[in-house]
Amino acid sequence: MASQNDGQPYAYDESTQPDQDESRDTVADHLPTRPWSEIPPSAPTRNALAPRAVSHQPEQVPFRGAMSSATKSQSGYMDADIKNFLKRHLRGTIHRDCPIDDFVDSVWHFNFEKLKAIRKTFTLSADLCNRYEDTAWKDPKKRGERHAMVVFTAIWNDIVRQLKEADEADSDITFVNMNDREVLGVFAKLKPDGVGLLDYQPLEPVCWDIVLSTEEMKKPWRATHLRKVFGATDIVIDLDIDQAPKPATTSNSTSKRKREDEHNEEDTQYRKRQRPSQPLPFAFDSETWYEGKNVSELTGDELQLVKYLNEMLSHGVRTHASGFLLKDSTMTLWSADRMGVITSVAFDIFAQPHYLILLVAAHHFGGPHDFGINPLVELPGLIYDDPSSSSSSSPADDDNKDANYTSNSRKAKKPPPRDIARAAYHAGVLTLPSATPAQLPAVEASPDAKDAFDTGEVPPLPAMAFEITLDESRHINTAYGIVGRGTTVIPVLPRLSAFEGLQLTDSDARYVAKLTFPLEARHAEDKYIRVIRRKLNEDEDGRSQLKHIADLLCSFHCKADDPFLDLPRAKLGLLPTDNLRCFRVLIMPEYLPLECISGPKDLQKIMIDVITGHHWVWKTSYILHRDISYGNIMFYVVIAADGTQQIVGVLTDWDLAEELPSTDPKAAVTEEEIKRRETEAIAKASQAAIVGNTPSNATAETTDITARAAAPAAEAPTPSADTTAPPAGATDAIQQAEADDAAIQEDVQQRQKVQYRTGTGPFMALDLLQTDGVPAHEYRHDLESFFWVLTWFCAVFNPENPSVFGDIPTWQKPNLVDVGHAKTRFLKDPEDMIRVMASTSTAFSGFVDTWICDLSLLFSRSMAASEQERMTASQYTKMVLKMGGKSRRDRWSRVIIADWNAARVRSREIVSFESVMAILNDPDCSPLLSKQEREREERD
Repeated sequence: MASQNDGQPYAYDESTQPDQDESRDTVADHLPTRPWSEIPPSAPTRNALAPRAVSHQPEQVPFRGAMSSATKSQSGYMDADIKNFLKRHLRGTIHRDCPIDDFVDSVWHFNFEKLKAIRKTFTLSADLCNRYEDTAWKDPKKRGERHAMVVFTAIWNDIVRQLKEADEADSDITFVNMNDREVLGVFAKLKPDGVGLLDYQPLEPVCWDIVLSTEEMKKPWRATHLRKVFGATDIVIDLDIDQAPKPATTSNSTSKRKREDEHNEEDTQYRKRQRPSQPLPFAFDSETWYEGKNVSELTGDELQLVKYLNEMLSHGVRTHASGFLLKDSTMTLWSADRMGVITSVAFDIFAQPHYLILLVAAHHFGGPHDFGINPLVELPGLIYDDPSSSSSSSPADDDNKDANYTSNSRKAKKPPPRDIARAAYHAGVLTLPSATPAQLPAVEASPDAKDAFDTGEVPPLPAMAFEITLDESRHINTAYGIVGRGTTVIPVLPRLSAFEGLQLTDSDARYVAKLTFPLEARHAEDKYIRVIRRKLNEDEDGRSQLKHIADLLCSFHCKADDPFLDLPRAKLGLLPTDNLRCFRVLIMPEYLPLECISGPKDLQKIMIDVITGHHWVWKTSYILHRDISYGNIMFYVVIAADGTQQIVGVLTDWDLAEELPSTDPKAAVTEEEIKRRETEAIAKASQAAIVGNTPSNATAETTDITARAAAPAAEAPTPSADTTAPPAGATDAIQQAEADDAAIQEDVQQRQKVQYRTGTGPFMALDLLQTDGVPAHEYRHDLESFFWVLTWFCAVFNPENPSVFGDIPTWQKPNLVDVGHAKTRFLKDPEDMIRVMASTSTAFSGFVDTWICDLSLLFSRSMAASEQERMTASQYTKMVLKMGGKSRRDRWSRVIIADWNAARVRSREIVSFESVMAILNDPDCSPLLSKQEREREERD
């Protein structure tokens, strides 16, 4: 499953996603540091699960290299790398100029009506306003913003004082001037100018998990000469007056500000483009496949704030994150969620102070859920009576056994000094309003009952609560990035309502809740798990493989516009028409990651288990995992009847699985795939013409290919004439235009569905790392990914220090074509293999001399057949489709497609379950034998 921070309880790969948007859900591919991974996997107290799980999720990207090659020191990612990542990550997802009133009401659930009910008249201190305008670089060794931030905080607190005079209710959120202090996080060391913190949390240290809002201030020294001049009289703001009063005098700063902006190259480039972001239909990242210019839709100042929003959404359990950017006296409000970024109209805090007061009041009277904490989660300091009281069905009374804080109490337990983040969530409650059970139906159940189980259309369970249980080995793990699935894994224990509702029997078992925002168009992960496990259970031979597939207790789902989720974007009417996301929760057992193995014997057993289980899934349900990676291969420990401990490998994370129509290794290239290739050629030429990366004849080439592909349709009988029918020439033009549109639209939909390739660069099959002629994802590609995981793990794992991994730099480039070239060298060049595997621990060197050596020979043979397949597919789309004359084109189509099919069948015959297992089960190829033992057996 997805875990990308240090040592999280349930490891999974927040993988590649099916389109340009989905692929943004990325995490650093650096290897984790887990001080708690010394916990042995060999101390279980039951037959189901090991007592603790730790893991890392090296998140993958299908078309984006993300942060995999970013510079990471002891201080975290370098600032330039983060900004470059965010430029790509947010391209085409930014919505600007939202009305301020609507923004505050939808994001923070506050408005002027609520404010006026509390107090209608406020004042701004003229002295503070003048002091704010006067702040500049008074000390060349210090940033001028710090001086301005001190005054702005005083202005903020003065407004809070006036709010408290009218309403003495406690506040959950306190605005804090960070004064150049660092906010602790997993990925980078950042210093926002200001943050909104939970009122009951200590100021030092501050971590992103407890930050509820953030601020970036920009006040360069030049602004001193442009400052507004306030008199000695405080500014009075009457909220009943439509037009807010303005300061006494204001200097004319237009030309000066313009000259100032001219020095900001990013600002200049930004202003030349249309402000609303409009993604192109085929907006692949240029830098993923070749070096290209990374143009940003954000200014430099905006990127600074977005860095903080990115950190907020990469920590804790959130649906959205928010903050504001203050440049001189101009403010914009910002909100980010898993579908992009929304900004408000800009306003001047002195010319329009009523908006500043509204902002302060929204913070003062808001709570964690108003500022993005997931509505399913009640933090331990804010548990109000029954945590499921908002639901129609309440958990058992025992669910309140740890609710030490009532609605009249805002005090919290003092957090452990070593882990502020843990203190913020530990003993909190995750409540599902309802749940879809996943208990397998009887083998003899009716077809209707089985269909209902597969689709989750079974009677739902009532609300149930789970307690968030964190310790030194169990941490909340959230995927890195803003846009994407945003997978969060939370270690939980069922409370009484869940324990009884799910009919659990093992009170010691540990579980995790997996929260995601997947594309709504994709089949749900829980559906695939249901289908897979049901069909395995119905097969007498496959039933024994159930233990190798991730289990599921129950799930919850709601749409993005569900009132329960309360997404600001939905209330603002800004849900996208495509790439729309939903919200899902899966409750699953907790497993152990690979680094918790005790030795090579465990690795051998786990790899055989997961490859075998994967094969039986394919055999019984025709479902491919399509995202085999390090974080998705896990294990648990069972106690045998004789008291010995046994390792059981488990394949997790079926988010990107796909059900395919055929399992015949000799199946011919289908008409559907041929049509897809034709459509892809049309779309590629169209994109090149739109983007302007090809010569001017690209449009003509596109039209020509389209005409060839549409030729059979053009030969269809023409309907009888009609008095209203357009002229023949017009009809042809309309048909041609419709054919073009249909082809492009079909390609868009197909790319949104699977994007043809998924996975993490270091673990992806070589076929899927090509720029042209990429085949559909097949069973053999998953088998190849198992090989790359094994190779990578042996190269970077150090059993003496399992909490710190090494890396293979050439396999973790941001450009996936470069990754493909590096892995090709590994297969072709024995010297390169020796270099890559040079750091392999002695304990695991047996894998290099046996499994990795033999499998590399197998996959190098397959690579040659794959290259032949790519060449023939390319010949078809680049030559045959352009040929004139039907008989000529048909003749060459038959020849080329026959060669195409022969090469594909050859690839499948080389890489099969049988050929791989022949290597893994060969006693002469055992990785557990020492080199001396193998040499001795050869002599004998």
